[in-house]
Parts: sequence; C-alpha cells; structure tokens
Amino acid sequence: MPEADAIRMAFLRGAGFAADGAARLLEAADAGTAPVREVRLSAALVAE
Repeated sequence: MPEADAIRMAFLRGAGFAADGAARLLEAADAGTAPVREVRLSAALVAE
C-alpha cells in the first residue's frame, strides 16, 4: 500500500495490521511523476 495513504493506513492499523519493515520504491512510467514508496503490512491470524 502506498505509504502516503494515511486514511487507509489508520484503518488497517485499527484492524490489527502493522508495517513489517519491508518496503519498495515504485517508479512511474510517466516522466516527471514522483516515485511512490510502498510498505508491506502484516497481521497475526488467530483462530478463536
């Protein structure tokens, strides 16, 4: 998920997801477009 997407990140953190330290930089195909840093989120699944 794009790191700058604060609203979605807040929702997912509230649901138990957290960044696990992995990230990648995505380059855009259009010239003049800034790259986007994408972070990986993970959560523990627990059977109830």
